[in-house]
Amino acid sequence: MKSSKTIKLTRMVILTSVLFGFSILTNGCKKDTSTSPSETSIDPKLIGTWTSDEWARIMVFKENHQFVDSVFNPSIKPANLIYVLHGYFDVRDGYILLSNVNLNYYYRSTDSTILSSLLYSYPTIKIQDLFWSKLDLVETKILTPEDPANPHSLTGKWTTNMLVSAFDREQIPKFVTGNDHREYVFSADSSWFSINHILQYGNKIMNYNFGLVPYIINTWGYTDMYGDPVVISYRNNLMYLESPPISFVKTSYQ
Repeated sequence: MKSSKTIKLTRMVILTSVLFGFSILTNGCKKDTSTSPSETSIDPKLIGTWTSDEWARIMVFKENHQFVDSVFNPSIKPANLIYVLHGYFDVRDGYILLSNVNLNYYYRSTDSTILSSLLYSYPTIKIQDLFWSKLDLVETKILTPEDPANPHSLTGKWTTNMLVSAFDREQIPKFVTGNDHREYVFSADSSWFSINHILQYGNKIMNYNFGLVPYIINTWGYTDMYGDPVVISYRNNLMYLESPPISFVKTSYQ
């Protein structure tokens, strides 16, 4: 039986394949969302290879600010590596900020008989706990209110931007990058919200709306459609949506 984490990964891969089916080919210019790596120092405890068995994921952080993120699916045999991303990172105020993120491996990229594509939107990553042998990361979406006069009310429209890495068979090169502009609209009765994506990657622009997504509001946040808790906090006129932490153990100090 698949774990809930494997099911979510499968949903993500299937969903992104569907999203590419709604793509609109345009002549728009590619927006450059990359930045150069920072020269700031990094906590030496973060450097090394980190493995999460629960999420079937391996992350590598290097002293030169490079990172590698590999995601697996144990149900796929024999090659269970799904995709690999790499890029640069910096750490500021307890958050891992990414730049120049590129998808450089997708397990179906060489199989021309399968019309599958993959798109991954990378959130900001919060360091919740960091020790020499243990690391807890929280994927965080940082949203800006449409109404800055009322920044501590969940109701209304909120927006955020996320880095995109994609494999798209219709483009040359097939591995491309871009931006995911998301608009969240939370209902006044606190029972549903909608998410509208404006995705730009390579030479494509796509607008996709998930429709109404039910959720259950709590004192600490809300429960999403998968039953997972999403913690809400407000700071500096911004809203932070935090997913459950992902726990890693260090398997190499290099």
